Amino acid sequence: MNFKLHEREFVRLVQEGQTPRTLFIGCSDSRVVPELITQKNPGQLFVTRNAGNFVPTYTATPSDYDSTGASIQFAINGLGVQDIIVCGHSECGAIRGLYAQPGQLNMPLVEKWIQWGVQARKLVQESIGDVPEEEKFVATEKMSVLYQIEHLLSYPEVKKAVDEGKIYLHAWYFDIKSGRIEFYNPQTNGFAPLNSVLAQR
Repeated sequence: MNFKLHEREFVRLVQEGQTPRTLFIGCSDSRVVPELITQKNPGQLFVTRNAGNFVPTYTATPSDYDSTGASIQFAINGLGVQDIIVCGHSECGAIRGLYAQPGQLNMPLVEKWIQWGVQARKLVQESIGDVPEEEKFVATEKMSVLYQIEHLLSYPEVKKAVDEGKIYLHAWYFDIKSGRIEFYNPQTNGFAPLNSVLAQR
């Protein structure tokens, strides 16, 4: 991002503060840049990223290191966001790590963290059977996003806001190679290109 191109915008944001309408929960993968793939300017997204774009379930006893949960609470209670996007992506190392043998990654913290995607891996293994490895990875990447949406609803402030129609949850999948964004459509129980919906509006 060229700072000079957005210098006035940054000055305004400093003077007036941030008022993003969207919380974007994405992966730490360096190829997934929220502002680029959504074509948003500084100040329009509140972003939290972690390996695998996982959302730990809510617990009434705060964890010492739950930065994702803290970001969710701040986005809702502090910023009043109206939309929450959980965006998975192709070629996700965290998702592929779910298929490694215990200890194989040689990264204990990573192995513990990616357990938030185990449900997705198990469901894919049970439902699609013997398929090519890449197809299995893509299915797990997409299924994991749906599980993270479920995890979001375990947060009291999220559930309340969704029930009251104040916040909308969106499950996205970004294909790195093509640059295409897909969204989960509950009416068809599947993912579809986002631009096809936008074109109809």
